[in-house]
Amino acid sequence: GAIRVRRSLINKPAKNRPLFVIQHVLFMSICDVFQQLWLGFVWLPIGFDSDWNADWSWFSCSLWGSFGQFFLVASASWNFIIALCLLRMLRATPMYELEQEIKYHHLFVWGVASICCIAPWIGNSYGYTANIELQYGFANFECWIEERSYQLCLYLPCMVYVFFALILVIFTIIKSGRIKQIKMSLR
Repeated sequence: GAIRVRRSLINKPAKNRPLFVIQHVLFMSICDVFQQLWLGFVWLPIGFDSDWNADWSWFSCSLWGSFGQFFLVASASWNFIIALCLLRMLRATPMYELEQEIKYHHLFVWGVASICCIAPWIGNSYGYTANIELQYGFANFECWIEERSYQLCLYLPCMVYVFFALILVIFTIIKSGRIKQIKMSLR
């Protein structure tokens, strides 16, 4: 995905590239690649040996867990920024204004990801985490956030982003006049 996005961006002239494709989708794709590396490193070896990382130190497990946490939150944050840009484009925000805000988009995404990654470090909450597959005998643990209250560092931003996306969909339906069509089709 990220390689295809990168290749398509290189082949287009700069004036024909939409704002959110240039920066936002590319960086979201990069975050997705690192997120999948984390998941692959955590889950693939478990299929062969369920105790493969049992000898890891707390530090190495915590470091790997924070790596995954950072890119999970960053990817979700890029999705949020893309939705925000689409909303602003629907409200006829000039493209040059959106282009001037790119640095603030980066500041927001990397700032939220850093805060959501560092907070569990401060609370000493990274480490071996029993996962849901434990009941099925697939894996004993993974390296992520042990304490449930610090797991909100992932779930809370995602819930806010999903709520915003829902509001965006409702706004788009209302703005496009589809609400009248939906009411008519229900009769």
